[in-house]
Amino acid sequence: MLDYSNIIQHCKEHAVISERVIDNFLLYYSIAKEGYERKMDIDFRKFKHVDLGEMRERYINFFKAEYVTSKIFLKNGHIKKYLNHSLIKQLPSEEFEFLLQQSFCPWKFSFAEIIKNPSDCFYEMKDVYTHETYLLYSPSMKLTLSEYNPQLWFNLIGFNGKCWQTFGIVSHFRSFDEDDIFFFATELNPEIQDEEELVNEIERNPVPFFMLISASEKPSIANKGHLILHNYAIDSLNQFALDPYKEKFNVAWNENVFQLKLKTGSEFPHYAIAYFDEKQNTISRTALTDVGFQKLTQALNKCGLKLDEDADIRVSLTMFATAKEILKKDIELYPYESLFSHSDLEEEEDEETALDNYNEFIKLALPYLNDRKKPNLIALSKKAEIEYEMAKKIWAILKRTRDGK
Repeated sequence: MLDYSNIIQHCKEHAVISERVIDNFLLYYSIAKEGYERKMDIDFRKFKHVDLGEMRERYINFFKAEYVTSKIFLKNGHIKKYLNHSLIKQLPSEEFEFLLQQSFCPWKFSFAEIIKNPSDCFYEMKDVYTHETYLLYSPSMKLTLSEYNPQLWFNLIGFNGKCWQTFGIVSHFRSFDEDDIFFFATELNPEIQDEEELVNEIERNPVPFFMLISASEKPSIANKGHLILHNYAIDSLNQFALDPYKEKFNVAWNENVFQLKLKTGSEFPHYAIAYFDEKQNTISRTALTDVGFQKLTQALNKCGLKLDEDADIRVSLTMFATAKEILKKDIELYPYESLFSHSDLEEEEDEETALDNYNEFIKLALPYLNDRKKPNLIALSKKAEIEYEMAKKIWAILKRTRDGK
């Protein structure tokens, strides 16, 4: 069994020397040596439109420190080169030995989940992309967990010889999971095909991922017990015969595209709908819930198809909106939807507008939630264009989520 009292003392000593060597010296040395000041200004200026609130300047300063530190200590970073520099060699032996030890074990960015909390401020983590587990010491995480219940964390971490420790801002997300981050990464860089390429992208270009902190406290959106999210998949077909589908689907056609709406499952919140493109010989599946996507896939397979039950894209409404905001990108998931503009579609658009308004109310309410103050719900509901009774319900849900109830 690990002696956590011994490890925590080691962590505290490591933090002291880390501040002395990295924060107070090496950061400035690397900025001057590599010319990072100008590069960081350019990289961060691309995201000046992202709303980081009153903490913006503080966040940016911390993120710049993380940016430079990652370039020093990540795999293939500058640290091994720096150890041969005369100024580094002149450091006191304890400080030089500290940097030498850091050069043996590269730091890493990690999107991770908590597996367990074996001792005060210690967390067994699992990286959601590399699937590695590691022991992490973080008093900041303990503080965050006292107020929120995040499902995902994003940290820059380094190994101190006994466990890993965080450096800089400890980012937490209440509504994002690994699918959401993968969606964001592929919208940022469409060439990303797998988890390894995603990890490489974060290390190469961490600034856009830093900006995700703007949505860290936004909750998930659910309806009737179902998490609302975008599920989407597209597959090629060798042939398509309509007759087998008529029993389970309402069928419509327009401009060489068949719309297949589940007779049970195409209503809100599921909206499970498939589209067959006669020219492209492809079938697209769309749904706003996991259950809807599963039922849609099962129904199609019973008609003779052999489709994978996993969606190509699975992204929460919160991440979908966040990605569009941060990347300043108009993202379209349902290219065939506009071909079938009728009352059902109008109803769906009304529901999506309502969800956008709910998101706006949540955004307005979060500062009050964080400060544990009660807002003027009548004023906020009018500003977000939602009913007062719905505002009361959402505010009650937000408080329960904050308090872990």
